[in-house]
Amino acid sequence: MPIFKGLVSALLLTLNTLFWGVPLILLTLLKVIAPGQRLRQLVLRG
Repeated sequence: MPIFKGLVSALLLTLNTLFWGVPLILLTLLKVIAPGQRLRQLVLRG
């Protein structure tokens, strides 16, 4: 069963990385794409 445990660990690590990584990348892109202070505030407010 060590192979099964390794696969589960790798899967959880991948899902965790995607869960935290994607929002961080999107926020970083938002800050780069919306350089204007007024525009950034409007986008962040929704």
